[in-house]
Amino acid sequence: MKRRGWVLAVGAVAMGSAVQAQSSVIAFSSDRASTDFDILIMKETGEAQTQVTSESAAARRPSISTDGTKIVYDDHDDLLMINHDGTGPFTLTAGLSMCDDYNFENDPAKPVVQGCEDADAGSVVNQDGDFLIVFTRETEQVSPGPTFGSRVANLYLGRVDVSAGQLVDLEQLTFSEDCADPIHYQAAWCGASHIVWSREIGSLCSFSPDYDWEICTMPVDASGPLGAPTCYFLNDETANQYPSCTAGGTKIAFAQSDGMDEERPHDICTMNFDGSNLVCFTNEEDDPDNLYYDDTRPSWSPSGTVIAFASDRVSGGGSDYEIWVMNADGSGLTQRTTNSVPDDDPDYGAGRLRP
Repeated sequence: MKRRGWVLAVGAVAMGSAVQAQSSVIAFSSDRASTDFDILIMKETGEAQTQVTSESAAARRPSISTDGTKIVYDDHDDLLMINHDGTGPFTLTAGLSMCDDYNFENDPAKPVVQGCEDADAGSVVNQDGDFLIVFTRETEQVSPGPTFGSRVANLYLGRVDVSAGQLVDLEQLTFSEDCADPIHYQAAWCGASHIVWSREIGSLCSFSPDYDWEICTMPVDASGPLGAPTCYFLNDETANQYPSCTAGGTKIAFAQSDGMDEERPHDICTMNFDGSNLVCFTNEEDDPDNLYYDDTRPSWSPSGTVIAFASDRVSGGGSDYEIWVMNADGSGLTQRTTNSVPDDDPDYGAGRLRP
């Protein structure tokens, strides 16, 4: 596993310099309700934790719009949008016929696939008055036989027609056609003109336990791609996932693990947009007591000075994830939620709390 620039930042509840003050909120998913995961929002201090959704299905992976007025999330089958105060929920993908069987390019030699929304809500930005969402649409290849049941996942960009309550002007951003092609997940906006996402190479046809996840960026606008992707960590046997950019698009935070060991937990890392200055902050290798802790799903604060993330360190590497924050230099590690059930998928934003 190839890493460099480690900075150790571990602790039980808080450690090092205090987390810098923010005037922001964190949206996250929680299993504390009796039914399934719901979306909650809280002050970045952990105070005023407020439930926003009441779904019969799991509500996961929230993304706060850059103007703080909307939250996009998924229920595994569809993308949904809700106002920051929990009012006006509507299903964005309800009218898109995203579960039809089809052939890529109408080519009989291509495999038949069934296309459905994957449950990767991606990221929403308010740009010139439009809400633009980049997200993953996953398909399952159902023929031919040798790769039956394998996944194909591509990125799409859509504009939200708020009055109609659905996505319109859908643009495909990546074009994988078979399980031998890369799958594209965990997309996020990186400034106003780029996206960042995680791309997996090579294990889906063989159902290999090995994972080689790369971080990729690409310039886009509402019309689609504006250039070719640039990818980092190519073929270096690490899994680099859940990227998040600062508001200005200059820094990327992500979770890194040993891609050759599916049981290996993640550490939170940052790098510059061009891939330089890689630093990893939650280094379990330097702390044997933390060997099995999983720190994952980082999210930058709007100011770019604080990172929120999910960690199972309190449960000793179990399934009880909680929300933590730390300064951008790795100091001030502080727990923000405390429950006997998982709190996961944090998204920092400029939102407001429900009245």
